[in-house]
Amino acid sequence: MTLQSADLKTDIVESVCASYISFMESITEVLETSHDDDQGVSIATYIDVIREGFSNNSIPNDQWYAKILSGEELSLGAGALDQSSEVITSGEQFLLSTSIMSFANVRVSYNLLCLAYRDLQESVALVRAHYRKSTMDALKNFSNSLRDNNEQNLSSLRDIYNVWIDKAEEAYYQSVMTLNFSENFGDMINNTSTMQKARKVFEASIDDMLSSGEWRKLTEKKSLTARDGEQLRLLLKK
Repeated sequence: MTLQSADLKTDIVESVCASYISFMESITEVLETSHDDDQGVSIATYIDVIREGFSNNSIPNDQWYAKILSGEELSLGAGALDQSSEVITSGEQFLLSTSIMSFANVRVSYNLLCLAYRDLQESVALVRAHYRKSTMDALKNFSNSLRDNNEQNLSSLRDIYNVWIDKAEEAYYQSVMTLNFSENFGDMINNTSTMQKARKVFEASIDDMLSSGEWRKLTEKKSLTARDGEQLRLLLKK
């Protein structure tokens, strides 16, 4: 079972890496502008501002840390959702704009596709919530540790980096390495597979309909309907 294309996996890895690099660069800037005796507290304050912004939903989505801290790029099923949303929308518009009540298999397959999409949305949301909690806990523990250890030597990026890794791993194991996460993640994998199968069934039903004699008779009167049908078939094969 292929969950994601190689290009999509690469995009996610690159996005996460870019966000993480920006995260460390921002900490470097705080270090450079802080006094030697309050660098740990300065970074802790900076981290708290980010964390509180997410807690209050006041962080714009275009901020460099928005996706990584929201778990947007950490859900395998997210790619399947993105790929299918256009199909869902186009399929609905097509069904509403055409008189295809006699093609019952098309409507049935579309309804099953919508159910699979809804289930995948719900499971992706649960997995993202786990990652979000892990990240938020890591940020909180990170800033608390910086304050607790401010008297120690935390003046270099290496020192700060080591503290962050320790706290991030601690939060990860507490939030993600759990039975509840395993169950939610397994559901997301299964729903991703179901979504992909539902898309194939819907694609086959559209192909059968557009190749039928009944469809050709219908489109003799409605050239726009014929064009819409071909556009939907191309979208499904893209």
